Amino acid sequence: MENLWENIRLYLEKPFPERHDLGLGRFYQVEDLYKPSDTTILNVIDKGYGFKKWLGDSHGYEKAQEYAEFTADRGTRVHLNASELLDGFPIQTDHEENVMPEFEIKCLLGFIKWHEDYKPEILANEICLYDPTFPTAGTADIICLMDGKPWKQKGNVLALLDIKTGKDWPIHQLQLTGYGLKFEGLFEEKPYLATLGLYEYRKDIKYRLKTYDYDEGAFVNAYNLWCWQNNWTEEKEMVIPEELPKILTLDMLEEKEDGKL
Repeated sequence: MENLWENIRLYLEKPFPERHDLGLGRFYQVEDLYKPSDTTILNVIDKGYGFKKWLGDSHGYEKAQEYAEFTADRGTRVHLNASELLDGFPIQTDHEENVMPEFEIKCLLGFIKWHEDYKPEILANEICLYDPTFPTAGTADIICLMDGKPWKQKGNVLALLDIKTGKDWPIHQLQLTGYGLKFEGLFEEKPYLATLGLYEYRKDIKYRLKTYDYDEGAFVNAYNLWCWQNNWTEEKEMVIPEELPKILTLDMLEEKEDGKL
């Protein structure tokens, strides 16, 4: 554990893998090697009766997709703002052009309460975990030293936390397993795993820490099933869509033909 700080610092100084959202899902690229994200390969697992019932009660697939995108967007904003808080930046909730919704404010207050209760020593946040020897890649929300009480451990422990703004699902265990195994491969330290649930509450500020054990066997099975379903091998050639221009002008196509773009 003594060299962990330094090892993480040196790792973060390296160029991050490029991230691509492609037809098969999200991929991380280093040179010619592409690795699917943990969440991408775990999509192969059926989400269960509860999800199917929600989908059936949502007045159609399009409505369900709209709601899923809405919740994903607000979850992303909560993640980004939590990361900003960890980096020492204040978050303004009443900006005149973009007032923060009550749900997101309450989520962030729950995050602040977790930080106040545990006073964690943050080793990294939003860290891309790319181990060349591991078949998947992913981004962990928080790596920290914190009180081991949630895992029934005495003193501080090394913890890997993933922020969630929705329900707890069994699949979260495998997502965290993938992150934890990659972290261990990179830094030779095996973190304890938990989700940090941030949600809307009625009275007192709340959050939810849910701990998980590793299940490497189930994770490997999910990866193998995803590979079979998508006819995937690491040698598979990937087609990256051409990046769209950042600035548009009426004569830009002529300039492109002339080789100026």
